[in-house]
Amino acid sequence: MPISLASPQPSCDARFAVRCYPRDYQQARDDFCVAAQRFGGRLAEYELPGRGARGERLVIDVARIGPPAAARRVLVSSGLHGVEGFMGSAIQQAWLQSAAPHLREFLENNGLEVVLIHALNPYGFSRERRVDADNIDLNRNFLLPDQAYTGTPQGYRELEPFLNPPGLPRHWDGYRLTAAGWILRRGISALKEAVASGQYDFPRGLFFGGQQPSATARVVRQQSADWVGTASRVIHLDLHSGLGRWGHCRLLMPVDEVRLRSWCAELFGVSLLDGAEARKRVSYPVRGTLIGWFNDVAGDCDYRGLVAEFGTYSPIRVLGALRAENRVHHATQRPQDQGQAVRDELRECFCPGNRSWRTTVVRQGLELIARAITGGLDDARQTSPIRLE
Repeated sequence: MPISLASPQPSCDARFAVRCYPRDYQQARDDFCVAAQRFGGRLAEYELPGRGARGERLVIDVARIGPPAAARRVLVSSGLHGVEGFMGSAIQQAWLQSAAPHLREFLENNGLEVVLIHALNPYGFSRERRVDADNIDLNRNFLLPDQAYTGTPQGYRELEPFLNPPGLPRHWDGYRLTAAGWILRRGISALKEAVASGQYDFPRGLFFGGQQPSATARVVRQQSADWVGTASRVIHLDLHSGLGRWGHCRLLMPVDEVRLRSWCAELFGVSLLDGAEARKRVSYPVRGTLIGWFNDVAGDCDYRGLVAEFGTYSPIRVLGALRAENRVHHATQRPQDQGQAVRDELRECFCPGNRSWRTTVVRQGLELIARAITGGLDDARQTSPIRLE
């Protein structure tokens, strides 16, 4: 059974949790904005170039609950990897719908603001791709000022013809056999680092970090000072899926792990920490992460950024889905007209349709936010989440 963070909130039964998952980007956006307004949140929208799969506008929506000049903030971001937005949006939607009516008053009285950043990659969310309109993996695109958009791991160069073959996928091309052989020779950790740590030389390839700041990165750079503000402490949860054991949450610390590990273990529980208690580590070194960029620009703020990663299927299956979808996208002028099974598989790999998985993930996500609010209070020392029922 998946590790539970704590007892689920009473209002989060299976029916409620499953209902929070949107059918598409437009519904996710509409439901998020309506729920935020009902809760009294302050909404802002940031439109990106282009249109979605159904001609809809592509917008990053931000909802803020609590005092604007708060000394402490909790940021919850979703959908940086577009198709993962189905899961991230469900957690944000569930929190907005299930939060106690007097939470706003509690936040006001305690000088804490919650900032929900919804669908950071609306193009990928709408078109059910992991990347943006320029094929950029946005969590490899937030390079620091002293870093250049160049370079590719040697292991990726070796595997590039295998990872990014031209043409539409064939019924059988030896993908699993080749991937399994590589893992047997070098290990799964080496495969992750070689393939997924980020590359900047193959624009049509997987895990491409771009050659300049993306449209999303430009919005984040412009607005980050407002989202962090003058807060003395910021706890940031960036919601992701597709890595790790089925239905299990793992908290990854892309930067400053030495400082954050003991605090994170006390607040969230040691069982959630990546690599804790001799468990196999699921993360790998990555350049250009959103968390790393926020950490660099936070200045004197006590910024504590965590990736909440919810596991789905095996790495071989997930990589195979990414590989096939990327081939279809680049092999036809109208990829939306072909490869429906390929797109369905990609969505399944990052947001499984399984009812139990969806319920468990939403419950864990709600507990993560509750504990982050606890951790955002300077005078709070308890490790169980604050409950306002």
